[in-house]
Amino acid sequence: MNGDVTESYAIGNAVHHSMARVITLHGVHFLKVKDNVGYSVSGHNYFIEDGIETNNYLNHNLAISSLQAFTMMQTDISVASFWVTHPSNHFTYNHAAGSDFYGFWY
Repeated sequence: MNGDVTESYAIGNAVHHSMARVITLHGVHFLKVKDNVGYSVSGHNYFIEDGIETNNYLNHNLAISSLQAFTMMQTDISVASFWVTHPSNHFTYNHAAGSDFYGFWY
């Protein structure tokens, strides 16, 4: 399968006061995203973009104060802390607080 990144990860990062996203998963499979924090970030914070991304693991991530964005994609106007376009990804113990619109969008 193209995009397999079984040895790759994004662990223990803090992103704050950013104009665009905490992390975007684009065309990848089996990525580990764990123990990250986003605070006051514009647009979808944890963004599974196209709907082809599968078998990614998002565990123990936090999004606080996800901000509406008018200069990114149309969907960022109704921002979600976690924007999930495919159900075949694994989510455990993630938290969203204080988003301008949605905590989790499936």
